[in-house]
Amino acid sequence: MTKCDFCGKTIEGMPFTCRRCKGDFCGDHRLPEYHNCRGLKRRSPVLQQVTKPAIREIQQKIKPPTNPILEETVSPVMLTPNPKKIDGDIDNIPREKLREIVKTYGETIIDNPKRLRALLSDYCCGGNKREINAIISSLEERIPHEILKSKNTVPLNILLPQLKKRLSENTYYSDDLVAWSIKTWILAFGIQNLPQK
Repeated sequence: MTKCDFCGKTIEGMPFTCRRCKGDFCGDHRLPEYHNCRGLKRRSPVLQQVTKPAIREIQQKIKPPTNPILEETVSPVMLTPNPKKIDGDIDNIPREKLREIVKTYGETIIDNPKRLRALLSDYCCGGNKREINAIISSLEERIPHEILKSKNTVPLNILLPQLKKRLSENTYYSDDLVAWSIKTWILAFGIQNLPQK
């Protein structure tokens, strides 16, 4: 029977042989750190000198809060449930480009959002990202599909408020940008009876 080179305990079965010092150890002392391995000390004295003080410094800097009253008074910054992005002037270039794309590729372009995003980006020379994102977000919310599905059955003055509400609830865009993106799709499909407001 083999005995552990560290504690002297008889090892039943196969002993653990250390690759560094070639000693035989029991399960409790099989790791180099647990049997004060000579190979471990010889291998990286510089590494131990560098890392251990750094760890101690980090542990000293991280202290648990001692005053529970302060914890309650300091509250994290709370975001509003549906923050609206403040928009400046909305550029109509993507609206015109979307109209061109629908004219060129047909209404089936709405079934391929990635391709439409790439086309809009190319047509707008990489600019107008905010407007393009609003158009694609409305596409992902299936706004164009609803417009096409109900263009001959539901009047726009009834459909528009429903679509605005849905898009506004599901995105973080301002009401102006939401209305702009829906009207952009209506104009792209060539629907004429668009309300002025």
